[in-house]
Amino acid sequence: MQKKIILQLFLFLTIIVISIVFFKTYFFKEQNISIKESQTENQTFNGKTSNIMHNIKYEYVDREGNGYIITSELGQLNNDKPNFVSMENVSAIINLKNSAPITINSDKATYNSLNYDTSFIENVLVSFSEQTIASDNFDLFFNDSEAI
Repeated sequence: MQKKIILQLFLFLTIIVISIVFFKTYFFKEQNISIKESQTENQTFNGKTSNIMHNIKYEYVDREGNGYIITSELGQLNNDKPNFVSMENVSAIINLKNSAPITINSDKATYNSLNYDTSFIENVLVSFSEQTIASDNFDLFFNDSEAI
């Protein structure tokens, strides 16, 4: 009789240990989150503090699978308008689902991180297939699906 109770306790403890290992393995995984920080500097421009960032990259993909990637060598966040990023030496690529990519290069741009609207300024070059457009200004409005 005593052997039977010891065997039952052993089986019960074994089931408890296996259950704990199972739950820790499959339900309580630790999440490894890596954050890559770009170089930022706090500087003062015209009496206002702003943040300078180097090598910026923003990516956006809509529901239809169209993508938008904008990169910049230098960017500035203004504390008054934190959603707007002023960029320098800008390059952007619009990847349309059933079309060739559109490449946009400019000296400066203003990017809205909420709605992805972008205003390219100074020496703008837009390339699509074999066509190239040169302009002083080029604006992208994603909510309206317009480029002006």
